[in-house]
Amino acid sequence: MNDTNVTLDHEIESSRATRRALAAKCKRTGRFGELEIAKKLREMGYGVVDLNDKRKNHPNVDLRTVNKSGKILNISVKSTSHVRGTIKFSGTSKDPVCNKSNNGPKADVVVLLMPSKDEKSLRYFIVPVDVVERAVRESHEFWLSHKKMNGEPRKDSVRMICFYGEDTPTIICNNFAEKWKEYEDNWGILEEC
Repeated sequence: MNDTNVTLDHEIESSRATRRALAAKCKRTGRFGELEIAKKLREMGYGVVDLNDKRKNHPNVDLRTVNKSGKILNISVKSTSHVRGTIKFSGTSKDPVCNKSNNGPKADVVVLLMPSKDEKSLRYFIVPVDVVERAVRESHEFWLSHKKMNGEPRKDSVRMICFYGEDTPTIICNNFAEKWKEYEDNWGILEEC
């Protein structure tokens, strides 16, 4: 075996290790978000059922509570530790953004959790699921409608929104902290569902 093969094998293994580490970090970030939102809801007097306590990565819904009028609310939690506040949604433009699984309950609301720009505090956005669905779908379709700089069409892959940063002529998925300002810390949404 020559040095080139050894180097290549090392780079491949290093790349796999990096992907595994990133996947583990994403799972920890997601679980932190679920636990943080459950804690916040309990502090506000809501009883909370953590569906991921009973089954890992429950489809569509992470937490369940009952609002003051007695309606059961299903909550999907999305969290990030990324400094741009990037939240990713798997699937393509043909797939639902939220409530992808036909099995089990459907989310009523999405609670998005991220660090503030200065990373000294957490920000909470409580957004009706149909608002998230529409915004992510629109920004992804807009992005797909513009070709890459080399003139090739974009791939219909991961959809995302970013809470910080500015939109550009070809990207409208940025600055959701401003676009969704009305939903920041608006826990009253839980009573309106």
